[in-house]
Amino acid sequence: MSGFSLARREGLLVERVGEEVVLYDQDADVAHCLPASVAAVWEHADGTRSDTQIAAITGLTRDAVRDALCELDAAGLTAAAPHTDRPGHTRREAARRILGTGALAAAAPLIYTLAIAPAAAMASGATCSNYLCDAGTIFSSPMEAFNSANDECLAASNGSCTTCAGSVIQQTVAGVGTVYGWSGVCSG
Repeated sequence: MSGFSLARREGLLVERVGEEVVLYDQDADVAHCLPASVAAVWEHADGTRSDTQIAAITGLTRDAVRDALCELDAAGLTAAAPHTDRPGHTRREAARRILGTGALAAAAPLIYTLAIAPAAAMASGATCSNYLCDAGTIFSSPMEAFNSANDECLAASNGSCTTCAGSVIQQTVAGVGTVYGWSGVCSG
């Protein structure tokens, strides 16, 4: 059926971390962290369902589904890109609709993407790869841990490295529940 979004599946490694989904794009060497709402849209965008049908399945509004599809299209996670931004439509407005209202939601992107340096580049002695980043396991979501690790890279490198290229750590702590961390190597 023409005009319906089709989530890209080829060339992606899929890892579910709690309610979020991390997609590793083997072709582009990037990882995308999708919050639960965007992950649900990606999982149900099979090329046969309309925005309205996906909204009904996921419990999101049609606008929230369209926003998620726009973000997925921009990240290269759909096979076709029938959705375009509407005039006056911003990422901040999309985040507010998908994640809820409030200052934190308004500032957050829907999809977090990070470049994963190939092993050869990390071993080459590049300035950023000299710094390890470890966010520990005290965060309530993989995104919080990832952001903390990025802050650590920024501080340790005096601003020359901005991203912690690594992986999420998930741990269940008695009496606390599931907590997350991030560990890797800084990249610029």
